[in-house]
Amino acid sequence: MIKEYKLINGNGISVVIISYGGIIKEINTPSSNGKFENIVLGYKYNNEYLNDKYYVGARLERAPTWEMSEEFAEEYEKIQKLRRHVYSDTHWNFISLR
Repeated sequence: MIKEYKLINGNGISVVIISYGGIIKEINTPSSNGKFENIVLGYKYNNEYLNDKYYVGARLERAPTWEMSEEFAEEYEKIQKLRRHVYSDTHWNFISLR
């Protein structure tokens, strides 16, 4: 059984992560009109991830920089900077959905 975990910060922004590979299923953030919407491309049902050959929503893991292409290394560094910014500027509450 695949479990879902939801992280919510003080501004109402939330992330749903499933136990199958730590896949990010949802990131709910306000749009320009203030309505919260999911901005992640993914499947509606958790069991659809079991047969996914494209790794939709899969988390990024650390990889040795000597194995990365220069273009990927630049993108990876941008992601790491964003991750540091998000974790340093927000406080997340951990909620188990199932």
